[in-house]
Amino acid sequence: MLAPLLAALCVSQLATATPAAPAPAPVGRVRLLVLDLTAEGGVDPSVVRTVAALVAAELATYPDLNVVAGADVKAMMELEGDKQVAGCSESSCLAELAGALGARLVVFGSVGVLGTRSVVHLNLFDSLTGQSVGRQFVEVDSPGALSSVLPGRLRLLLEHFYGEAGLVLPPEPQAAAPLLLSLLGGGAVLGGVVAVIAGLSPWLSYHQQLATFSSATDDGNVEDAAAARDDASVAGTNWNSWGLPLVVGGGVLAGVGLVVGAVGAAGLGSE
Repeated sequence: MLAPLLAALCVSQLATATPAAPAPAPVGRVRLLVLDLTAEGGVDPSVVRTVAALVAAELATYPDLNVVAGADVKAMMELEGDKQVAGCSESSCLAELAGALGARLVVFGSVGVLGTRSVVHLNLFDSLTGQSVGRQFVEVDSPGALSSVLPGRLRLLLEHFYGEAGLVLPPEPQAAAPLLLSLLGGGAVLGGVVAVIAGLSPWLSYHQQLATFSSATDDGNVEDAAAARDDASVAGTNWNSWGLPLVVGGGVLAGVGLVVGAVGAAGLGSE
């Protein structure tokens, strides 16, 4: 099945000095080939290429893997050979292709639609055993959401192989951004509430002194009425100068904090 593919590879290498075949994977690292994903259900080819690039880029962050992407393979092959790669999905074909490129693992799959949702199906093939060692089905509302979902699913895709090979998966990245947003939002809400309470103090004092003034006047207590009047005047000045702005600013800060906190909570919930 892969005779035209391997022939094209040989011709391409003999015809030009560049690009060269992938260098052998460093000792201790497992070479992994990421084939181009196939498009299903009329998905835009540019979206499929972007998803494939995301998959390859994320897998390349694993220190135990030496990743070769479909674009790297294309650079070494004639058009006919590339067609063979795109249509390669059988175990024998994958094993032969992986062996030709010195890769033990092959990731292949598809990008499609299910109703209004975008779906990605990924397979991890081990050429040494000739078997699939991982499958993941990703379903999101839009392709844009894949960048936040794929890292976790690719980790699951590798989990079985890592365990069988005696490798240790790197620590899961923490949801720093959503957590930080949640903390900032909560802090902003708390700060806003404190500001509103502090800003209301001269307003409350003003009305309290008005009540005292009225009561003292009714009782004929001139001294208490005069003191209450003076205190009410000071409270009124404070309310206009800093109390009201503090209440308004605190309310705005609390509202922004609620929005930021909600965004952070939504991000944490999607992890």
